[in-house]
Amino acid sequence: MTPEERSLRGRIGAHALHSQVDGRQHTQPARDAFAARFERQVDPDGTLPPMERRRRAEHAKRAYMLSLALKSSQSRRQRRHKPKSFCTWLFAWSLPKQPAGLADLARHPLLAELNAWCELLKCYR
Repeated sequence: MTPEERSLRGRIGAHALHSQVDGRQHTQPARDAFAARFERQVDPDGTLPPMERRRRAEHAKRAYMLSLALKSSQSRRQRRHKPKSFCTWLFAWSLPKQPAGLADLARHPLLAELNAWCELLKCYR
């Protein structure tokens, strides 16, 4: 099954599910468990008043989401400065050393052909 077919089957399943069940009702247990995680984090003994526990849990959830955003940003920045594949790296290494950046390499006509060969070779691993 190709990735496109797998994606299409998943979309069919999602639409079939949502045609029979309300989506928010279906995911409510997961959202409750996610919220409870932060409530347990800020009040492990359960001694805080419910309003204060909810307020702190909301801040803990926001801090968690912001830390994920930071990690994502750092990861994107690292990927931007690395060649996309071993084939790209090999191609860049084989060129004469000149002050061209990776953006210039991405437009090189031989790189597309090299990446096509690398994709073809993945089938034989």
